[in-house]
Amino acid sequence: MINSYLPISIKENPIIVMHKAQFDIAKEYLMDKRNPFKINLGTAETYNYIGFLTDDELTAYKKELK
Repeated sequence: MINSYLPISIKENPIIVMHKAQFDIAKEYLMDKRNPFKINLGTAETYNYIGFLTDDELTAYKKELK
């Protein structure tokens, strides 16, 4: 059995747990430059770091935001 630790989410340090499949469903919406709720570049880089976005997707998103 894997013993994993998930910190408690508090206002000063909010935590969200998202399955990659959930992100994949919302990815197009979250990365639409016309969307007022689009993710910022730092968040996109974090999603790239953890494997939710490919390098190509991140590069295209950076170009789209310019």
